[in-house]
Amino acid sequence: MPRTPLRVVALGPVGVLIGDVHANLGGPKPRALLAALMLEPRRVLAVDRLVDLIWDDQPPRSAAALVHTYVSTLRRGLGAVGAASVLVTQVPGYLLDVDPADVDHVAFAQYVAAARLADREHEYVTAAEQYRQAIGLWRGSAFGGVEARFARARAAVLEDERLAAEEGLARCEIAMGFFSAAVSRLTGLVTAHPLREGTRGLLMRGLYLSGRRGDALGTYREGRAVLIDRIGMEPGTELRELHTQILDGTVGAPIQQTPRRVPVAPKMLPRDTADFTGRHLQVEAVTGMSRSGLATPIAVVSGAGGTGKSTLAVHCAHLLASVYPDGQLYADLSEGSKTKGSTVVLGRFLRALGVNGADLPDDTEELAELYRGTVAGRRMVVVLDNVRGEGQVRKLLPGSSNCLVIITSRSRLAGITGAVLVELDTLPPPAATEMLTRFAGAERVATEPAVADDIARLCGGLPLAIRIAAAKLRLRPHLPLQALARRLSDHRRRLDELTVGDLAIRSSLELGYNELADVPRHAFHLLTLLDLPDFASWVAAPLLDTTLDDADEAVEQLVELRLLDVAGTDGAGRVRYRFHDLVRLYGSEKALRHETADVLAASFRRVFAALIAMVETAAVRMPGSTLAIPPTTVPLAELDPRLAKEVIADPAGWLTAETPAIVRMVERAHELGVDEASTTLITSLLSTPSALRNGCNGWQRALDIALTAARSAGNQCAEVTILTGLGQLCFERDEFDRATPSRTGGRGPSLSG
Repeated sequence: MPRTPLRVVALGPVGVLIGDVHANLGGPKPRALLAALMLEPRRVLAVDRLVDLIWDDQPPRSAAALVHTYVSTLRRGLGAVGAASVLVTQVPGYLLDVDPADVDHVAFAQYVAAARLADREHEYVTAAEQYRQAIGLWRGSAFGGVEARFARARAAVLEDERLAAEEGLARCEIAMGFFSAAVSRLTGLVTAHPLREGTRGLLMRGLYLSGRRGDALGTYREGRAVLIDRIGMEPGTELRELHTQILDGTVGAPIQQTPRRVPVAPKMLPRDTADFTGRHLQVEAVTGMSRSGLATPIAVVSGAGGTGKSTLAVHCAHLLASVYPDGQLYADLSEGSKTKGSTVVLGRFLRALGVNGADLPDDTEELAELYRGTVAGRRMVVVLDNVRGEGQVRKLLPGSSNCLVIITSRSRLAGITGAVLVELDTLPPPAATEMLTRFAGAERVATEPAVADDIARLCGGLPLAIRIAAAKLRLRPHLPLQALARRLSDHRRRLDELTVGDLAIRSSLELGYNELADVPRHAFHLLTLLDLPDFASWVAAPLLDTTLDDADEAVEQLVELRLLDVAGTDGAGRVRYRFHDLVRLYGSEKALRHETADVLAASFRRVFAALIAMVETAAVRMPGSTLAIPPTTVPLAELDPRLAKEVIADPAGWLTAETPAIVRMVERAHELGVDEASTTLITSLLSTPSALRNGCNGWQRALDIALTAARSAGNQCAEVTILTGLGQLCFERDEFDRATPSRTGGRGPSLSG
């Protein structure tokens, strides 16, 4: 069955055509939605992202609902021409399910790429035809009828590309001797864009070669006058040199022949790790990509800092050297690297592939085209290390199935179509000890096997930390393992101990930390200092004094940068999060350095106020309230209706899920000097024996701490409240003899005593 002749157009007024019939797409906003989706056909754009694009980051409150309305409008218009199915709903948003070749700005880019490749190989007839096809797609100003910022920015880029294509066609016409056609084309361009020196130079060359030397010199004088008048500058070196050559009659051939390049097999990989340990499944997943049959096999090795992503990628690339005999390319794209930019990396790769530096174009797009053409047909491994985002590597991806690309990144880089994700987590205890044994020496570890387990545990199963600990042991052969374990046990100096030579846990974590925007960085500081065993994202809302949605976004950004782990879901179906011990220590350091005491105190008081309100909301809805408890001493927070609804739906389940966090918050209240909050929180809990029954062991710890805090502060009212709670807890445990002990000196017993 022939393919439906559907075209999605943006090189002029935005629209959809079936044959020559235009679909009725409605007003500017539905067209803006279509324009956003056509930027990347067949890629899902989330509703939140569409909202930002359509309203330039200033959406109305009803924006999400309006997006759905605009989708319905578009579908009605598309349905009238039999194309409603191209607009697909797919969580978390929508995609435009059309062949990219049927989107005119994509087709334009493909024609231009083919033209430039043919132009570079001096196949001017082919190049000129491709340029004509590209230019022929234009019907007016790009993204016409859409005023959103993203459309204006993309239109400006496309317009520049159109001018470059016009210049490319004229250059080919000059090379083939069609001077009149070139001069006619270039005259209009120079009139419309008098400051483009490249265009003016081509016109001067075309005029001169067609026998119009005087007109060529006049074109130069006119251009010089315009430049001086408008921007106060003389023409550039190339235009001045061309002017001199025209004066001297020494203008050479329009295009110089490029010497034939001799293919080389680059070997750019760092040294492999001789004692590589474990990760058998991940190694097989990456090396197995060589047999995948994908158009361009791409493996994204993702994980937190220190999990060994770079080590694994380089190890796999070395293992595959015989499978990809035409060489290995490697680039470190981390923030501190000298090769982090695509243009710089493309230049390095091309020079390593045997391209003469003098032959490298200045334009990044042309560099990328030359790179893809150079590696085409070769069997190579390309390792792109420490990638921060998809945009960093798009131009570095070969277009050939003969090449394997291995990317390492903290992010999962879901935007790279067709990539296979290989996740790295921390090592389980046996594998962590095995790694320490291999690095530090089996004989050394055999003398203190239990201590070796402790060191691996204190390193949190993080390969980089284990490698550093082993290096310290090798550096100090006289040092007992117990001595290192004792130093690592002190959380105040653990990060100091996990540093040797140029290896440091802090440096690894710094990469992700430096990518944080202000709000998630503030959240990182406060959450690590709060030091909960695990938590739901709502905790970040009172900490940051923001909405639940903004808090959730900040927490998810921490997850995306691998500074926070997903611990699972609780009984209420909420996602719970947990910091790795070393990440928590690092974050606490940063918090104490960058956050003021007043900010910390205010943030923690807001958390306790919210928690107290939630506990009381749960407590009054549970059976068994028997105690008359004094009123609270900390103002209650006004709960977000969604939080209140969660608590009310299952108060017992909510308390069960939050018990470990509540107990830890009582401890932190005492440690941070916010004792009145812990006392009020305990008071709230005591209003229902059922709440205590949810976690007697946890509440025992919390009550003991609160009692210590009350006595230290000399707060007898609080002490009476806590002692009441201790008695109630004994009663709930049927420990009646301990529930009513005799008092001595005004001091009641602690449950732990």
